[in-house]
Amino acid sequence: MTKPTTHQGNLAKLPRALTPLLERKQWCIWRWMQRMDGSWQKPPFIATQPDRHANTKDPNTWTDYVTALTAVQAGHADGITYVLTADDPFAAIDLDHCRDELGGIDIWAQLFLERGRNTYSEVTPSGAGCRMWGVAPWEKWRAKFKLVIDNKPIAAELFRRTNKALTITGSKLDTIRELTNIDPILDWAVIWGERRKAAAAQAEPASVSFNGGGNGYSVDLRGDRPHRSPGRCQPQRLLSHDRRALSRLRLDSRTNPGGSRAAPARNRRALPARAPASHRNCTQRPQVRRDRFAPI
Repeated sequence: MTKPTTHQGNLAKLPRALTPLLERKQWCIWRWMQRMDGSWQKPPFIATQPDRHANTKDPNTWTDYVTALTAVQAGHADGITYVLTADDPFAAIDLDHCRDELGGIDIWAQLFLERGRNTYSEVTPSGAGCRMWGVAPWEKWRAKFKLVIDNKPIAAELFRRTNKALTITGSKLDTIRELTNIDPILDWAVIWGERRKAAAAQAEPASVSFNGGGNGYSVDLRGDRPHRSPGRCQPQRLLSHDRRALSRLRLDSRTNPGGSRAAPARNRRALPARAPASHRNCTQRPQVRRDRFAPI
């Protein structure tokens, strides 16, 4: 099977926002490797020994950025990888299977990117995903949400103060020049993911349904009392919620560029004050009185 196309920018001239990562000796290289099931993965290798795997818990298998870049330029690898550790002040958010061949990004992933519009984000090597980078001084956290949104399997993975090899492409999605705090986004993402997991669980049939009468009831085999079937439209309602939230965030970014997301404006148009009762009729359309003696 043909090796996937690698989507990345100029690795020798990475965006300025990634400068704090370049200063650390926590780099290795990666190559496309095919699994037994035919899928592809990007395991980390040692830049000075390209045939040996790097270990995310062993600093002796890491190098500086320039050494990793040189190994890629020499043809020993397909790209470079930064090793995130528990001691790092950095965090990352992976958004998998959210981008199409033309660069279009799914609504759910746009919501993440819009919430993190003040920090750096880029396209992942496959071209089908996005990754957000930022600083996050809060406690260690790692979570992964594998969901089906709009009949498409997706995944969102969160990394904060945890050991993980993460590819760097430099194929930026914005013009941000520095990493900003994404702790609030990580906490919001956990709530976002848990709500959708719960909605998906409720949408799964938990009993044998009899819908002959069209009453929407089902019989639970674990009890003797009928109960109403879970609402199957909940995931779709959450997708609509994402669309509305994305619209509000974009409107907020236009009306308050660079402002805080802590208390977004409601963006409602102010209503005019209600006129006193004695003056209300003066703005109404005058009624035309017909003369009952007018000729027909």
